[in-house]
Amino acid sequence: MLSTGLPREKQVARWGLWALAVALLAACADIRDPSLVTTADRCGDHTRIWFDDDSAELSDISQRFLDGLVPIWRAGRASLKLVGHADVAGKPDRDRALSRARAESLKAYLQRNGLDAGSILVEARGNAERLVGSGGGPNQRVEVHILKFAARPPC
Repeated sequence: MLSTGLPREKQVARWGLWALAVALLAACADIRDPSLVTTADRCGDHTRIWFDDDSAELSDISQRFLDGLVPIWRAGRASLKLVGHADVAGKPDRDRALSRARAESLKAYLQRNGLDAGSILVEARGNAERLVGSGGGPNQRVEVHILKFAARPPC
């Protein structure tokens, strides 16, 4: 590790954040499918995974996107918060249940791929936080927030 004049703990933390940023960019650059743009994206401090109308099933494209991120989150012992959302097509109780099912579907996928269930929190917001008026599309999502990322130092 290069000497930056910082204590070793801060150098490791800085290296971890830098490695995460590079890996996230590489994960996105490796995906050649242009339809991914409508399936998942990164928005500042979180990642969004999109879902089809009235569905809590992860698409193949979303799974490929996540396959690039899961090893990074696993190596960094990430703690995540999954926040499910829905559009306003159904009744509020139904939308809340669908948004929870979407977040739980994503949690199950992450667990099957090696993330610890105890490090994943799930919330359901129903249709309370829409990105657009009453339409589906952007409202049908799960937002993945990284609560903690403790990167391991290089060997």
